[in-house]
Amino acid sequence: SDLFVLKNIEGYKITYPVVLDIEDAASSSARTALLTASQRTDYTIAFCEQIKRSGYTPMLYCNIRWFLEKLELSRLTSYDKWFAQYFNRPFFPYEFQIWQYTSKGRVNGISGDVDLNLCFTDYSNR
Repeated sequence: SDLFVLKNIEGYKITYPVVLDIEDAASSSARTALLTASQRTDYTIAFCEQIKRSGYTPMLYCNIRWFLEKLELSRLTSYDKWFAQYFNRPFFPYEFQIWQYTSKGRVNGISGDVDLNLCFTDYSNR
């Protein structure tokens, strides 16, 4: 495949999902900034299906605004989700496998803020 991510993980034993991180464009002139939710969803599905055809588990990483406003979530129910919401507990009315609950975590040996996540699915044997 000529998909950038697949070229870069070739030769590694990947058990966790291959994740598409979908967030705001860095600039209003970015080529993705003016896409419709339908177009974004089409591209997201194309990515996920290529990842799946290559033998990996596709996953989408988004916050609630992106899942509910910027994508057509009803078309993405078959893909695993990594939900970013910095709150005491998540309020997302759909199934997700990983929850990123803070961007201000601390980890010994790392200076500065660290994203912390909980994974509810055992991907180690896939």
